[in-house]
Amino acid sequence: MRIVHVGPVGSIAVQPTGTGGIEKAVYFIARYQGELDNDVHVIDIKADVHKKLTPRIKFHEVWVPPLKDKGVVRHLIRVAFFCAGMVSTLRRLNRQKKVDIIHTHHQFPLAAALLAKKLLRWKTPIIHTVHNPWILYKDRGHRLGNIFETSSLKRIEHVTMPTDYIQRELISRFSIEPSRTSKVYYGINTEDITSYIRADYKQSQDNHVKVIFCAARIQPRKNQMAVVKAVPAVLAAYPEAKFVFSGPIDDPVYHKAILKFVEDKRLDGRVEFTGAVSQETLYGLYQKATIFVFPTLYEIQPVAIPEAMAFGLPVAASRIGPIEDVVNLEKGCALLFDPDNTGEIAGVLIQLLQDEELRRELSTKGKKLAYEKFTWEESARDMLKIYERMISP
Repeated sequence: MRIVHVGPVGSIAVQPTGTGGIEKAVYFIARYQGELDNDVHVIDIKADVHKKLTPRIKFHEVWVPPLKDKGVVRHLIRVAFFCAGMVSTLRRLNRQKKVDIIHTHHQFPLAAALLAKKLLRWKTPIIHTVHNPWILYKDRGHRLGNIFETSSLKRIEHVTMPTDYIQRELISRFSIEPSRTSKVYYGINTEDITSYIRADYKQSQDNHVKVIFCAARIQPRKNQMAVVKAVPAVLAAYPEAKFVFSGPIDDPVYHKAILKFVEDKRLDGRVEFTGAVSQETLYGLYQKATIFVFPTLYEIQPVAIPEAMAFGLPVAASRIGPIEDVVNLEKGCALLFDPDNTGEIAGVLIQLLQDEELRRELSTKGKKLAYEKFTWEESARDMLKIYERMISP
């Protein structure tokens, strides 16, 4: 099967590591589809990292202006360059040999591919994976992107998303035919995690220090402030606890507000922000942690949760639809809380710190869930089955 994935329009290239969740999803799906003897191509922004990646994927690079500053106008300029280059590349690939499937992963390339298909009379079916956490909220995220995405979903052959909740909401709100939708979970890099654990076994740590770890971009949607506000209550019960937050600072204003709270409450020695870290450093933080906490407000499917579970961490996370879909696959594998209720967050964390037996139970069930349900190879196979149905007569 000849498959063309179209990467997202951002500052991060498609690759197996780094902070880009969509970029990693595209890479691993494409990689395993290539390993299953398919002819897989990825259209992406120009980046040196592509030269180091698996030959199973054929990368086609599109140059976009290196606009470092943020802003809607600058972003739309990059989008315009990328979409034009994407359409040109698709035409060339189609002329060389028929493309069986076009798979998009971002709002603007989706709309551009749909328009090109109509104008150029392509027969190739388009499948789109919804990665956008704001798609259900008209007043949040990139509003123009939301409009392009939702209007395009009704006009393409198939739509995939990683959780039942998102599938139900998309069908209900945007009148998409259920038969044109499928659920395919995001995976995690179980191979690398297993190799890391074997090579760098869990280091001994001070039993008096209990590390509560959170890995997520620092932005209001990820809701780190709610956990930080719970810190005083947790420290009152466990003065030896420490909170570590890892992830790039997407919103400096939000980050400064958190640091101001930390300073005002004199929590400096108990709360740490690492910023963006390498994959190896991230894995080390998982290894040394006692509990993983994830207070997010909106998600499509949080990859960090099964990733933390793969390291054996007991998980406390937000009680929202996409997370409930994940943890309900293995009953009793996590504790959930209201992400808007600081007192409840503190109570759940204190409960986990107090109950070692509960931590062991969550760890065992979480590991089982992560390694049985969230492998990229299985996600790639599920996607291939959808492609086959789409192109069958």
